[in-house]
Amino acid sequence: MKFLTMKVREDSDAFIEVFLRENLLSFSKDKRPCVMICPGGAYVFCGDRDSEPNALTFVKEGFQAVVLRYSCRPNYEGPFLHDEPLKDAAAAITIIREHAEEWCIDPEKIAVFGVSAGGHLAASLAVFYKDTDRLPGTDPKMTHPNALLLTYPVITGKEAGHNSSVYNLSGFTGTCPENDIYSTEDYVTEDTCPTFIWASQGDQTVNAMENSVAFAKALRAHHVPFDLHLYSNGWHGISLADTEDGSHFPHLHTWVKLEIEWLKLHGFNTDKE
Repeated sequence: MKFLTMKVREDSDAFIEVFLRENLLSFSKDKRPCVMICPGGAYVFCGDRDSEPNALTFVKEGFQAVVLRYSCRPNYEGPFLHDEPLKDAAAAITIIREHAEEWCIDPEKIAVFGVSAGGHLAASLAVFYKDTDRLPGTDPKMTHPNALLLTYPVITGKEAGHNSSVYNLSGFTGTCPENDIYSTEDYVTEDTCPTFIWASQGDQTVNAMENSVAFAKALRAHHVPFDLHLYSNGWHGISLADTEDGSHFPHLHTWVKLEIEWLKLHGFNTDKE
């Protein structure tokens, strides 16, 4: 495997960590699907347990993987973020497409994977990639995800969302116009990409019914293909739900197999050899 890092924007500290199957670079010209990972952390940090473990899981399954370390507010200090993380995500997926030939990536098979607040960022890219007011100077042909993968995501900017995450974007709490623009479920259209969502009804941090289910309802209303998997038990931040990341919950770990199968059903084919 080959590993490299790259800054995504001149006016941002955000960067990507790129995990490439080196055998492809050495022995094959075949293009692989790619998963761009947005870790969780309430827009305060990018969680390590959501980053490399997930990247290596996808690499093992035959994907190329990229972790986006997007703009955050460490210790809830500094300017509110507004659309800076979204700009980071748009820049990162553009870089992936620009380097698709070099990195043996199929540029039309890029899935964006988001965990918790990173799920909010991934969903934001999926619904706002064509919004040139929020993403000035970008090209939708370069910024669109081909699939969206959401792990117990923050979705809404309304009261039922995750106040800390939304506060770090807007500087406001509760239901208000300043937060409504971060309610990604309100911006789903027929052009939103196919989506896989999993969450737990036992999550006491991000309410699955008000977030994951709300996004699924919006996808259904706009005839966008999706899978929604709601587990009965489990807690927020469980990540892979196996011993690799310090947790062990075999039933929840089935999300990995389900998500890989779903990706393949949507044309994200891999050859592990």
